[in-house]
Amino acid sequence: MFMGVVALSMASCAAHRSQAPVVDPSVHYRVQVDADFGPALSGDTVLQAPMKARLEMRLSSSPTRRFRDGSVGHLLRFEDVNLLVDSTPQPIELEGRSVEIRTFLNGEILDIAWMDKVSGHGRYLDVFGVVFSALSPAPPSLKVAERSNRRIIWPFRVGKQLRWDNAVQAVWTNEGRVQTDDGHSAWKIKYSGPWSVTGGTRFQTPEIQYTARGAGEGTILMDVRERELLRHQFEWSRDVTVMGVDAVSQAQTFRGTVEVMP
Repeated sequence: MFMGVVALSMASCAAHRSQAPVVDPSVHYRVQVDADFGPALSGDTVLQAPMKARLEMRLSSSPTRRFRDGSVGHLLRFEDVNLLVDSTPQPIELEGRSVEIRTFLNGEILDIAWMDKVSGHGRYLDVFGVVFSALSPAPPSLKVAERSNRRIIWPFRVGKQLRWDNAVQAVWTNEGRVQTDDGHSAWKIKYSGPWSVTGGTRFQTPEIQYTARGAGEGTILMDVRERELLRHQFEWSRDVTVMGVDAVSQAQTFRGTVEVMP
């Protein structure tokens, strides 16, 4: 959860047996996230100086299977990835790796499998986990000028040994129809709300607890006809505390854009 300070190997698994193949085409995304990481602190001791990072990715999402509860699995493959830290290119081991995201048809994330393949030192998607919510924010269906509450959620887990849960208690507003630069008719939908993270480890000594409080906001363009995500601009920030033998804290801000590629 900390950039360069806490490196964890994590794993996950899908929970339900698949029932039928899904034949929808793959979708390709371009993602950019700019992050500001404050000093990592243990009491008055600075463990890590502040830093800025930029993560740039191209990803593909391919439907894989349908589950008994109506949810669908998608294979999310990291095709091209670049990381800059304080403007210096850094080695990153994400290219060619994949996770499987299980969502309901409205996009609500239920599970993310194989997170151990993309987390920890040299991979960092435990730190940049906002990428998953940015790809699948699951806005509600709204009439023009209508407002509604719906959480943006995603879990991070390693079997029964580790889990933390992210939730933005979002208030959504449909600001009406707009035309995109490439000619799509889209709904412009905005959201904002408090962001919380809670969880920790089990069956290990010492136990580690994860907590964070902050806020998330963003603007989404949804295709009017297909109700598919076209673009998502977001800014999420949080103050993180990891409590083990000692407490380590850090302020983090993520500003980014997800765009569907033609």
